[in-house]
Formats: sequence, C-alpha cells, structure tokens
Amino acid sequence: MNPLAFIGNAYLRWRHSRGFGVHSPFAYNLVKTAVSPGGYGYYGYDLIDDVLLSPDAGQSRHLKKDAQLLLRLLVALGSKRLFLTHASRRAFHAAAEGAGVECHPLSSRKETPRHGDFVLIEGNSCDVQSISELLGNGVAVMTIDSPDRLTDCIENGISRGVIFTGTRIVLGVPRKEMALVRHSMRF
Repeated sequence: MNPLAFIGNAYLRWRHSRGFGVHSPFAYNLVKTAVSPGGYGYYGYDLIDDVLLSPDAGQSRHLKKDAQLLLRLLVALGSKRLFLTHASRRAFHAAAEGAGVECHPLSSRKETPRHGDFVLIEGNSCDVQSISELLGNGVAVMTIDSPDRLTDCIENGISRGVIFTGTRIVLGVPRKEMALVRHSMRF
C-alpha cells in the first residue's frame, strides 16, 4: 500500500470520528453520541468492567472498547433487542444489560431480528445471505474482525442509510428516510 494513502486514510478516519465532514444530521449525532462521545461515560461501563475483571473472561486487547462502543450504539439507536452470534463474549452481554436491551442468540428460531434491532457479528460467524436479509429488513449490523466478504456485503447491501468503516469494525444502519452516507471511522 502507498504510505501516503495510508496516512491520508488515517487522517480521514480521525477527522470523521470527531464529526468533521459528516454533514448528515443523523450520522453526525451517531458520531458524537456513540463513536466519539467525549469525556463522559455510561453507568453500563461498570457492568462491562465487572465482567472483564472476572478470571474466566476471554480477553482481547480491544474487547473493552468494543463493548463500550456497542453499549453507546444501542443507546444512540434506541434498539430494544440485540442479537449476538453464538461465540459472543460476556462483555457484549453486559453491554446489552447496561443499555437495557434484550439479548438473543442470532441462531435462535424463536426470535428473529426485525426493523430497529441490532446485530453484532464477530469474525466469520455469519454468512453473506443472512447479512443481506438483515439489512433488507432494516436491522443495524456491526461486524468485528470479520472477513472481507462480510464487510463488503454490508458496504454493498445498504442503498439508504449510514455506513461507518474502520480498520476492524464495519457498521451499517439502514434508514429509508435518508440518502446513503459512507464515512471511514476510527473506532
């Protein structure tokens, strides 16, 4: 990769994650309340910290930041239900509890995601067809450390709404009432 392009993309991610250059009111509000909220925290952060301090918690160096981002996104989007893949970590369940959101497995046949719900996909735990159906039903989808085919599905599967892409995370929020907006973010 061209080093100047890498530096330029890093600058754009930093700039957009602070709200500069984001002209959609919905996207700007999402950036300022969820992606880069400033110096204040949520009460749910304590629940995430309690889970991460337990000795059996599967630790990764990004887990705390990812769980806090998930909590802020659930609150900012007003989601009532969160669907997690089968291998999801306890910190994400704690984030849902902190946001006051019901938590369900994505593979559940009893509950299926519908408009206004949120789906978190980690790694390669979902197929392209399922993601396309979710986006078509108006479900917000976030992938963490997923292969390119899944992130490409999100980037190409939304015709109206918001797409935020980062180095590890891709977030797609379908919204019929707005034009498509794409921004690179520093999550």
